[in-house]
Amino acid sequence: MLSRSIRTSLRKWRQWRHYLFVVVTAYVLTLAFATLFSPLRVNLENLVFDQYQRWFPRPYDFDQPVRIVDIDDESIHLVGRWPWSRQTMADLVETLAKAGVAAIGFDVLFSEKDRPTGDLEACARSRVLRADETTRCEERADADVAFADAISGRPVVLGVFLTATHNGAQGSLMTKAGFSYVGGVPAPFLNRLYGAIVPIPELADAASGLGFFSWLPDNDRVVRRVPLLLDLNGQIEPSLALETLRVAQGASGYIVKSTGAFGQTSGKSVGVEAIKVGDLVIPTQADGSLRVWFAKSDPRRSVPAWKVLQPDPDLADLAGKIVFVGASASLLADIVATPLDPSTPGVEVHAQLDEQLLSGVTLERPDWAPGAELAASAAQSLALAAILPFLTISWTALTAAAAAAAVCAVSWHAFAAHGVLLDPVEPSLSSGFVFLCGVGALYSQKREQVKRLESELRLGHDIQMSFLRKVFPAFPDRSDFSLYATIEPAREVGGDLYGFALVDENRLVFYVGDVADKGVPAALVMAETMTLMRLASQQTGVTPAGILRQVNMRLAEGNENVMFVTLFLGILNVKTGELAFSNAGHNPPLIFTADGECSFLTLPDGLVLGVMPEAEYRDDVVRLEPGAMIVTYTDGVTEAMNPHKKLYSESRLQETLTGLRGYSVEDTIAAIFSSVKAHAAGAPQSDDITVLAVKRN
Repeated sequence: MLSRSIRTSLRKWRQWRHYLFVVVTAYVLTLAFATLFSPLRVNLENLVFDQYQRWFPRPYDFDQPVRIVDIDDESIHLVGRWPWSRQTMADLVETLAKAGVAAIGFDVLFSEKDRPTGDLEACARSRVLRADETTRCEERADADVAFADAISGRPVVLGVFLTATHNGAQGSLMTKAGFSYVGGVPAPFLNRLYGAIVPIPELADAASGLGFFSWLPDNDRVVRRVPLLLDLNGQIEPSLALETLRVAQGASGYIVKSTGAFGQTSGKSVGVEAIKVGDLVIPTQADGSLRVWFAKSDPRRSVPAWKVLQPDPDLADLAGKIVFVGASASLLADIVATPLDPSTPGVEVHAQLDEQLLSGVTLERPDWAPGAELAASAAQSLALAAILPFLTISWTALTAAAAAAAVCAVSWHAFAAHGVLLDPVEPSLSSGFVFLCGVGALYSQKREQVKRLESELRLGHDIQMSFLRKVFPAFPDRSDFSLYATIEPAREVGGDLYGFALVDENRLVFYVGDVADKGVPAALVMAETMTLMRLASQQTGVTPAGILRQVNMRLAEGNENVMFVTLFLGILNVKTGELAFSNAGHNPPLIFTADGECSFLTLPDGLVLGVMPEAEYRDDVVRLEPGAMIVTYTDGVTEAMNPHKKLYSESRLQETLTGLRGYSVEDTIAAIFSSVKAHAAGAPQSDDITVLAVKRN
């Protein structure tokens, strides 16, 4: 047979094993969920990072050298319906060039020839012009030629639209800039597209640069990352913002650094690391894109196109600045969604991108971020799983909330102070899921413990009740004395006991005791005690102290758990009224005389039963006069508490008995129970309540 301590240890290990299995499984499930439902996780990340930008957008500095010439609704109204003639665009370029701008980037696609003008048709109809004169006439009248002349030799970049399919579009572009590579050709790392819609040859040849203005939004159609480079059928193409930046600096090309240059990876995954254009080095994501930290729209960033086209406009503010020409007019539909605004003009995104590049502000999600988030998730989940069994659910929930708040604070600081994006959602959600599963596991264990305890309580109650005599009157043929006893078990069986027997014609043995434990162990000790009391009291000539000595020695044998019993024992000679008694650490009984006096019986010292086998006990004797009653009880009476934690007390018991003169033993005990319940006022009963009364008639 396994010892009780070993059985307890095994049961605790099984409980811990089940708990650990649940929390570990919960954490593994969160990892599997994050892997299998990666798009959902990315969407949650984007929601958090978008909110960060809304709370703290990139500050806009009016001194930044980027402006927008805006083809807005007012310009459409004043200049004419779109598309404007190429002559108008030529005039626009001429005016901006005179203002001394650093570069002009057109967020406009000139993929078709301009509409013929009346002058061009007149040249074609003239019959008096020679062939060379007709050609010169047409050149002067052709707005495309005029536009090409205007941009030729000037820092003008034209827009190109790249498509995911050919669909009749070109499969390549002329190269305006050179590319040098550090660490290998980056094309395999870039997003690949297959078609290009380009400006007409006259304009493309004259431009200083060509850059794509195609967007690659996320699944929710929000632009958060802008590709700086794309792969067009193996040919690397720069974006409009990047190419305009190159032309503004007078650089001839780009240097693209990929991971693995000179045998170093810098701790990054394989891909593009940085792009050098002129004096700027731009760190990028692995696919050559850049996360945009958007600023709020500011009207100071834009100049309406109609003002530029006025005679002698004041454009001193544009000198030395990069100027993007694009449309915000409502009918031109050049609108993209950003984290700050679902209807941002595309030209503003190009301008904000160059602002970010020139200011040196970065917004990045480093390659180590997922690993750091995984470590934070593991640490937070492990900590919660470790403290949950030892703290209340409320305190653990507060700890979990504090940990989640700390993770969010670190994430926010990384964004606001360093432009680093760390996801607080995954660590918080995974640890929260582990917490809930841990609570569920502990609740399940607690339910099992409650069920097991309730089963033990029922068993203990059955054992307790089976040993107690409950049929009264116990001696119906005797009129010289009366005896009555009642026990009201608590929900947790406390091990109260009582017993009585006539050992001869005149001597009545009775006792009341209390085992210092609860549940089945207390019930078993109670049963053993009553058995030993019955056997010892049947011996001839035995005294109360002798009975206690015998019972104590037997209970102390092998008492590893040091379970003890308090007990009062009396032997009443019903003929003479002599009451011999002894005590083993129990509450003093009350003697209630026929004339109404009530006092506590003075008891001899005696150690509780079951602790020291050599303990000694003494006898004492009093006389019960006819009509006198002795009332014995357990501490469940005097220690009954009301909702304010106030005890019933021995003094109140004495006071209750004082007013019961002339009561029978049954009525006396009923009055005591009624008084105790009135005092408790509905408070839960924490211990058995037992009373035994003997009256000499």
